[in-house]
Amino acid sequence: MIVYSQNVWNHNPVEYRNALIYSMILEADADICMFQECGPGTNRKGAVSLPELLKYEYTEVCPEKAHQNFTPVFFKTDRFDLIDNGYYLYTGLNDANSKSVTWAVLEDRVSLKRIAAVSTHFWWKYDSNEDNLQRLQNVVELKEICDELIERYQVPVI
Repeated sequence: MIVYSQNVWNHNPVEYRNALIYSMILEADADICMFQECGPGTNRKGAVSLPELLKYEYTEVCPEKAHQNFTPVFFKTDRFDLIDNGYYLYTGLNDANSKSVTWAVLEDRVSLKRIAAVSTHFWWKYDSNEDNLQRLQNVVELKEICDELIERYQVPVI
C-alpha cells in the first residue's frame, strides 16, 4: 500500500503546484492521499484543483468541509470501500481552522482487510511555550481519535 501525504499550502502559482503534486501521486501510484491546508482559495480552486485532478481515480472523505482550509483524505475508488469517516477540529489555537483531523476507515476490496487513514495538521508556530503546549494538546487529541478507531474497528492506523 502506498500512502502520499503532503502539506499543500501555497498561494501562487497554485495551478503549477497542483499539477506537480498530481504527477507525483500518479508516479507513486498512491492508494491513499492525505493533505494538510487544502483550502478553497488555493488547492481546491478551479479546473486544476486537487479534487478535480483526483476525481476520476479517488474518492474524497468529508467533501462537505471543502469550503474551509482542512486536512482531506482521498482513497482509490477501485481499491477500497469506505466503512466510516469523520472530521475533528482541534481545540485551542487554530488559525484559519485548518488544524484538524480527517479520518477514514477503509476496507480493501480484495483482501477485505481494514485500515484507518488519518490526515492531520498540528499547530504550526513555535515561538512560545504556549505554541509548544498547543502542539502537545494536538497530540493528545489525535491519540484519542486513533485509540477510538483502533478500539471500535480493530484496525491499524496510518
